[in-house]
Amino acid sequence: MHLSTGSGGGLVPRVLHPACGELSSVGIICADWPAGLLATVSWAAVLVAVSLQALLVVAVSWAAVQLLAVLFCPAGLLAAVSWAAVQLMGVLFCPAGLLAAVSWAAVQLLAVLSVAAGLLLAVASWAAWLLVVLSVAAGLLLAVTSWAAGLLAVLSVAAGLLLAVTSWAAGLVAVLSAVMTFYA
Repeated sequence: MHLSTGSGGGLVPRVLHPACGELSSVGIICADWPAGLLATVSWAAVLVAVSLQALLVVAVSWAAVQLLAVLFCPAGLLAAVSWAAVQLMGVLFCPAGLLAAVSWAAVQLLAVLSVAAGLLLAVASWAAWLLVVLSVAAGLLLAVTSWAAGLLAVLSVAAGLLLAVTSWAAGLVAVLSAVMTFYA
Protein backbone atom coordinates (compact mmCIF):
# COMPACT_ATOMS: atom_id res chain seq x y z
CA MET A 1 0.00 0.00 0.00
CA HIS A 2 1.23 3.48 -0.88
CA LEU A 3 0.11 6.89 0.35
CA SER A 4 -0.23 9.68 -2.22
CA THR A 5 -1.52 13.24 -2.10
CA GLY A 6 -5.15 13.59 -3.16
CA SER A 7 -6.94 16.51 -4.81
CA GLY A 8 -7.75 18.04 -1.45
CA GLY A 9 -4.16 17.86 -0.28
CA GLY A 10 -4.71 14.90 2.06
CA LEU A 11 -3.05 11.53 1.90
CA VAL A 12 -5.04 8.92 -0.06
CA PRO A 13 -4.19 5.22 0.38
CA ARG A 14 -3.48 3.48 -2.94
CA VAL A 15 -2.97 -0.19 -3.62
CA LEU A 16 -1.28 -2.07 -6.43
CA HIS A 17 -4.11 -3.60 -8.43
CA PRO A 18 -3.52 -7.32 -8.99
CA ALA A 19 -4.81 -7.24 -12.57
CA CYS A 20 -3.31 -4.18 -14.25
CA GLY A 21 -0.42 -3.50 -11.89
CA GLU A 22 -1.36 0.17 -11.49
CA LEU A 23 -1.70 2.14 -8.29
CA SER A 24 -5.36 2.94 -7.74
CA SER A 25 -7.43 4.18 -4.85
CA VAL A 26 -8.91 1.58 -2.60
CA GLY A 27 -12.18 0.39 -4.12
CA ILE A 28 -11.49 2.07 -7.51
CA ILE A 29 -10.79 -0.01 -10.63
CA CYS A 30 -7.92 0.69 -13.02
CA ALA A 31 -7.87 3.78 -15.21
CA ASP A 32 -8.18 1.68 -18.36
CA TRP A 33 -11.90 0.93 -17.99
CA PRO A 34 -12.57 -2.00 -20.38
CA ALA A 35 -9.49 -4.03 -19.52
CA GLY A 36 -9.41 -2.92 -15.89
CA LEU A 37 -13.08 -3.66 -15.37
CA LEU A 38 -12.69 -7.10 -16.92
CA ALA A 39 -9.64 -7.79 -14.77
CA THR A 40 -11.40 -6.57 -11.63
CA VAL A 41 -14.49 -8.64 -12.33
CA SER A 42 -12.33 -11.68 -13.08
CA TRP A 43 -10.38 -11.12 -9.87
CA ALA A 44 -13.63 -10.83 -7.86
CA ALA A 45 -15.00 -13.91 -9.61
CA VAL A 46 -11.89 -15.86 -8.63
CA LEU A 47 -12.32 -14.76 -5.02
CA VAL A 48 -16.00 -15.73 -5.08
CA ALA A 49 -15.18 -19.08 -6.69
CA VAL A 50 -12.48 -19.80 -4.10
CA SER A 51 -14.84 -18.80 -1.29
CA LEU A 52 -17.63 -20.94 -2.73
CA GLN A 53 -15.24 -23.83 -3.19
CA ALA A 54 -14.13 -23.53 0.42
CA LEU A 55 -17.74 -23.39 1.58
CA LEU A 56 -18.58 -26.36 -0.64
CA VAL A 57 -15.69 -28.35 0.79
CA VAL A 58 -16.80 -27.51 4.31
CA ALA A 59 -20.41 -28.44 3.53
CA VAL A 60 -19.41 -31.70 1.84
CA SER A 61 -17.11 -32.55 4.73
CA TRP A 62 -19.87 -31.86 7.25
CA ALA A 63 -22.34 -33.96 5.24
CA ALA A 64 -19.77 -36.74 4.97
CA VAL A 65 -19.23 -36.68 8.72
CA GLN A 66 -22.97 -36.89 9.29
CA LEU A 67 -23.30 -39.71 6.77
CA LEU A 68 -20.43 -41.61 8.37
CA ALA A 69 -22.01 -41.11 11.78
CA VAL A 70 -25.27 -42.57 10.49
CA LEU A 71 -23.57 -45.42 8.60
CA PHE A 72 -21.19 -46.40 11.38
CA CYS A 73 -23.60 -45.87 14.27
CA PRO A 74 -26.51 -48.27 13.62
CA ALA A 75 -26.80 -49.00 17.33
CA GLY A 76 -27.16 -45.32 18.18
CA LEU A 77 -29.60 -44.81 15.31
CA LEU A 78 -31.59 -47.86 16.40
CA ALA A 79 -31.61 -46.61 19.96
CA ALA A 80 -32.83 -43.19 18.82
CA VAL A 81 -35.58 -44.73 16.68
CA SER A 82 -36.57 -47.08 19.52
CA TRP A 83 -36.69 -44.17 21.96
CA ALA A 84 -38.87 -42.19 19.53
CA ALA A 85 -41.14 -45.23 19.12
CA VAL A 86 -41.45 -45.60 22.88
CA GLN A 87 -42.35 -41.93 23.20
CA LEU A 88 -44.93 -42.30 20.42
CA MET A 89 -46.44 -45.36 22.08
CA GLY A 90 -46.53 -43.49 25.37
CA VAL A 91 -48.42 -40.64 23.73
CA LEU A 92 -50.80 -42.99 21.91
CA PHE A 93 -51.54 -45.13 24.95
CA CYS A 94 -51.47 -42.27 27.44
CA PRO A 95 -55.28 -41.78 27.57
CA ALA A 96 -55.83 -45.34 28.80
CA GLY A 97 -53.07 -45.06 31.38
CA LEU A 98 -54.30 -41.66 32.47
CA LEU A 99 -57.86 -42.97 32.80
CA ALA A 100 -56.62 -45.91 34.86
CA ALA A 101 -54.60 -43.60 37.10
CA VAL A 102 -57.56 -41.26 37.60
CA SER A 103 -59.86 -44.20 38.32
CA TRP A 104 -57.39 -45.59 40.86
CA ALA A 105 -57.11 -42.19 42.53
CA ALA A 106 -60.92 -41.90 42.62
CA VAL A 107 -61.21 -45.33 44.24
CA GLN A 108 -58.61 -44.38 46.84
CA LEU A 109 -60.45 -41.13 47.55
CA LEU A 110 -63.75 -42.96 47.91
CA ALA A 111 -62.12 -45.43 50.29
CA VAL A 112 -60.75 -42.60 52.42
CA LEU A 113 -64.12 -40.82 52.41
CA SER A 114 -65.91 -44.06 53.33
CA VAL A 115 -63.55 -44.68 56.24
CA ALA A 116 -64.00 -41.09 57.39
CA ALA A 117 -67.79 -41.42 57.16
CA GLY A 118 -67.65 -44.71 59.09
CA LEU A 119 -65.52 -43.17 61.81
CA LEU A 120 -67.83 -40.17 62.02
CA LEU A 121 -70.86 -42.47 62.28
CA ALA A 122 -69.15 -44.55 64.97
CA VAL A 123 -68.25 -41.45 66.97
CA ALA A 124 -71.80 -40.11 66.61
CA SER A 125 -73.26 -43.46 67.70
CA TRP A 126 -70.88 -43.64 70.66
CA ALA A 127 -71.80 -40.07 71.62
CA ALA A 128 -75.50 -40.97 71.41
CA TRP A 129 -74.97 -44.01 73.66
CA LEU A 130 -72.98 -41.84 76.06
CA LEU A 131 -75.85 -39.36 76.17
CA VAL A 132 -78.29 -42.20 76.89
CA VAL A 133 -76.08 -43.51 79.69
CA LEU A 134 -75.66 -40.04 81.14
CA SER A 135 -79.43 -39.47 80.95
CA VAL A 136 -80.11 -42.76 82.77
CA ALA A 137 -77.47 -41.93 85.36
CA ALA A 138 -78.98 -38.49 85.84
CA GLY A 139 -82.44 -40.06 86.23
CA LEU A 140 -81.14 -42.58 88.76
CA LEU A 141 -79.35 -39.84 90.67
CA LEU A 142 -82.51 -37.75 90.67
CA ALA A 143 -84.55 -40.75 91.87
CA VAL A 144 -82.05 -41.52 94.63
CA THR A 145 -81.96 -37.88 95.63
CA SER A 146 -85.75 -37.73 95.67
CA TRP A 147 -85.93 -40.97 97.68
CA ALA A 148 -83.32 -39.62 100.10
CA ALA A 149 -85.31 -36.42 100.44
CA GLY A 150 -88.44 -38.44 101.14
CA LEU A 151 -86.56 -40.54 103.68
CA LEU A 152 -85.31 -37.39 105.34
CA ALA A 153 -88.86 -36.08 105.46
CA VAL A 154 -90.09 -39.33 107.01
CA LEU A 155 -87.24 -39.30 109.51
CA SER A 156 -87.97 -35.69 110.31
CA VAL A 157 -91.63 -36.53 110.94
CA ALA A 158 -90.62 -39.54 113.01
CA ALA A 159 -88.19 -37.43 114.99
CA GLY A 160 -90.89 -34.83 115.51
CA LEU A 161 -93.35 -37.47 116.66
CA LEU A 162 -90.71 -39.01 118.92
CA LEU A 163 -89.95 -35.62 120.36
CA ALA A 164 -93.64 -34.96 120.89
CA VAL A 165 -94.18 -38.35 122.55
CA THR A 166 -91.09 -37.86 124.68
CA SER A 167 -92.24 -34.41 125.68
CA TRP A 168 -95.77 -35.73 126.44
CA ALA A 169 -94.29 -38.60 128.46
CA ALA A 170 -92.07 -36.21 130.36
CA GLY A 171 -95.07 -34.04 131.11
CA LEU A 172 -97.05 -37.09 132.24
CA VAL A 173 -94.21 -38.19 134.50
CA ALA A 174 -94.03 -34.71 135.96
CA VAL A 175 -97.78 -34.71 136.63
CA LEU A 176 -97.65 -38.17 138.22
CA SER A 177 -94.71 -37.14 140.34
CA ALA A 178 -96.55 -34.08 141.54
CA VAL A 179 -99.67 -36.10 142.38
CA MET A 180 -97.69 -38.74 144.24
CA THR A 181 -95.83 -36.07 146.15
CA PHE A 182 -99.11 -34.40 147.08
CA TYR A 183 -100.65 -37.59 148.46
CA ALA A 184 -97.54 -38.69 150.19
